[in-house]
Amino acid sequence: MLRMVNVLDDSLKILGYGVLLVITAVPIFVRIPVFVQLFPVSIIVIYLGCRAGIKIIDDRKPREKSNTKETENMTIKDASLFPVYASIFLFSLYLLIKFIDQAILATLISFQFCLLGIFCLKSIIERALEPFLGQLKSIQVFYRRYAIDFRITRWEYTVDLTRFDLVAFVLALIPATLHFATKSWITNNIFGLAFCISGIQRLVLPNFKVGFVLLWGLFIYDVYWVYGTDVMVTVAKGIDAPIKFIFPIDLAASPPKFSMLGLGDIVIPGVFIALCLHYDIDREIREFLGRLTKVDATYFKACLVGYAVGITLTFLVMFFFERPQPALLYLVPCCSLSILILAVRRKELKSLLEYEESAVREALTKK
Repeated sequence: MLRMVNVLDDSLKILGYGVLLVITAVPIFVRIPVFVQLFPVSIIVIYLGCRAGIKIIDDRKPREKSNTKETENMTIKDASLFPVYASIFLFSLYLLIKFIDQAILATLISFQFCLLGIFCLKSIIERALEPFLGQLKSIQVFYRRYAIDFRITRWEYTVDLTRFDLVAFVLALIPATLHFATKSWITNNIFGLAFCISGIQRLVLPNFKVGFVLLWGLFIYDVYWVYGTDVMVTVAKGIDAPIKFIFPIDLAASPPKFSMLGLGDIVIPGVFIALCLHYDIDREIREFLGRLTKVDATYFKACLVGYAVGITLTFLVMFFFERPQPALLYLVPCCSLSILILAVRRKELKSLLEYEESAVREALTKK
């Protein structure tokens, strides 16, 4: 049975969380430029999301049956329809903002996102605490199996709660309670971090064809809703929920001034960059037949650099024209071209386009 360990440096993960902590704390005391906050946060969050997903890809040991899927695989059809579903959801939020009482809407949406954020943040906390409190997993607090019979099917679910689960849940509940009560930009960004890492980790692109369809479909979606209508900007400003990162411009102003970056501008390129990392790893595993201990993540690095160029262009254009920009307008071409140019130069374009992550994993687990 093939298993790969320590292919990425854990010290970079620890450093990443440390930098995020510093970037969050410093603006409270000192005014710093938005780009100095936005650039490292977006890059680090993508790295952490890709890094979190590697454990799922690499761990090929037999697992106990679970009630939840660890990853969601996207098909060509899913990728094609994703911009349509996103447009319907976006426009629905726009209508709610226009016709529903703002106080009621804000409370409902905030409660929903806080509830979702608890589980995303709990997952991150569990990974962080496992080396120190992993022994608490063996102490069971509650166990019960539920079964409901319908006419055409039977629904079964098992609730298995350990002391480790309780500790992680309580720690995740603290920022959720604070955010629901205060709507602080700090707690907003904590949940933004959790949503992004969970999204990049769990949404798996099976191949680059699906990835390109998703990216360019959302490229059109982003350009239309930002340039063609006021819908995107209205929703971003009108929904007081952790659907965006908030970066302080001037906290001393009245009211305080902030800039923002939508979570989609991190998650969507992030899942594509994660695919590049999976491709790098699987390519080298096949070469070294499972004896891999280090990855030269060529395509991952190239795509991450492409993202860095794209987010820089987004900020520069926004700064010079002084109006919101559809970030995917710059991120999609930069991420796509970065790996396509690299593949052409290395004469690996055919291999890149024919790559299927599931096929590689199935072949490797049989070795």
